Amino acid sequence: MNYVSRYAFTQLDKRANKRKLNDLLYRELRIRYNLPSQLAQSAIRRVASTYQGEWTKIKQNAEHRKLGYTKKYYHGLEKAPEFKSRTTEMVYGRDYSFGKNQTASVNTFGRPSSRCL
Repeated sequence: MNYVSRYAFTQLDKRANKRKLNDLLYRELRIRYNLPSQLAQSAIRRVASTYQGEWTKIKQNAEHRKLGYTKKYYHGLEKAPEFKSRTTEMVYGRDYSFGKNQTASVNTFGRPSSRCL
């Protein structure tokens, strides 16, 4: 996600359109980081939504300054947003599923199955 975020910040002038990012970076993410398709899509989707949220905050701050609600300037997109979480978003039915006898199959990382407690 940090790679996608830096790319959107520098190459797309801080405009992270989900469709444009997908067209430009999907294949590169799959090859460079050896990602399954769902994880590449999730990374692009998450970065795009983060940028969209930042632009909303910037617009709201400009409006609030104009109306005199605040004098502070929002510094949200002065640098590319960084992602530090070591978690992933998984989609039921694509990345994982539950089988008989309380077994879970995590498809993203191969097909091991483990017993759920």
